[in-house]
Amino acid sequence: MISDTHGKGRNILIPLGDVLIHCGDLAHLGSFAEFRKEIEWFKTLPHAFKIIIPGNHDVCLENLMNQNLEAQLRRMLRPIIFLRDSGITIQGVKFWGSPWIPPYAGAYNLPRVELKAKWNMIPEVDVLVTHGPPNGILDGGAGCIYLTEAVQQRIKPRVHCFGHVHACAGHAAANGTEFFNVAATPQCYSLEAHYA
Repeated sequence: MISDTHGKGRNILIPLGDVLIHCGDLAHLGSFAEFRKEIEWFKTLPHAFKIIIPGNHDVCLENLMNQNLEAQLRRMLRPIIFLRDSGITIQGVKFWGSPWIPPYAGAYNLPRVELKAKWNMIPEVDVLVTHGPPNGILDGGAGCIYLTEAVQQRIKPRVHCFGHVHACAGHAAANGTEFFNVAATPQCYSLEAHYA
């Protein structure tokens, strides 16, 4: 799991694994050229499955969504799996990705009340991928309380990975969920023991 590479992914040692998840902010300045360069690097990594979600620095992606060009974006990204309020099951493990954050800067910002509706869309999954953190968990005060409520009361994922708040990178556990803030700090986690 990784997040917030900001156009410098090539400079980060990415651990091997079956599934590589990027929790958003592939770009830094938000241009499509910068994003495409980061995707070219991402495609060279050896992981069998690669999942990305957008982050607030990925302004070009929000612009594409606003122009109804998501289908074209998904074709360009293949074989990378692009999640935006959507999910996928890989070898029996359910993943869901959502890019939204409370008002801050850049793209994918929503008022907190609208965020609650986004979190209510999320079904029960094994791995939840968001750009922003839940409130009170590796968030430096910038997390969303409605995300915390959804994760702990209803979704109850085995793993919740996110980024956005660089200074709070790390690991925590609560109520059966492993939380990983992977902002520019790759983390490995094995679901093998849980699903063996």
